Amino acid sequence: MKNNSYFKKICVSVIWIWLFVFALVPAILTFVISFLTKDPNSLVMFKFTLSNYAELFNPNYLKILLDSLSLAGTCTILCLIIGYPFAFIIARSKSRHRSLLLLLVIIPFWIITVYKILVKKSQFKEKGLSILNKDLTKEMSHQMKISIEKEKACKELEMHRQVVTDAITIFLSKAKAIIYHQ
Repeated sequence: MKNNSYFKKICVSVIWIWLFVFALVPAILTFVISFLTKDPNSLVMFKFTLSNYAELFNPNYLKILLDSLSLAGTCTILCLIIGYPFAFIIARSKSRHRSLLLLLVIIPFWIITVYKILVKKSQFKEKGLSILNKDLTKEMSHQMKISIEKEKACKELEMHRQVVTDAITIFLSKAKAIIYHQ
């Protein structure tokens, strides 16, 4: 019994170390960096500022923040509404059906991976392998790189937002159809 307890302590310690290194430390670093000044030559200058938080009240950022929180809240509620009954069904199901039901839970994770692969494929098709060529980025001026990255991020954000919005719309219309037809 003593060895089993020792093994459990080692396993739990490894998990806590993993969480500390890959979750807590990056979160703390992000929080600390948020109070530092931007530097065009490197990530930040070690000069304290609150201007990063003042930018949150910019109407553009505020709208993005509120849209993100709204989408996150909607997704959370939908996941809870769908997830808890499904978990209850899986827990109460017979063992021979449990594998199929668990497969139905895993399939959406595969869909996300396939979606990411298709997005990368379309990017390669559009720009070729030049997006991997780091020599091109070195020749560009720093301001040009920043504007291109911002534009690319905004386009990707809008594309992902549209995909999620379309998926939610389709899901809600199917759910409405199922509810009213029964």
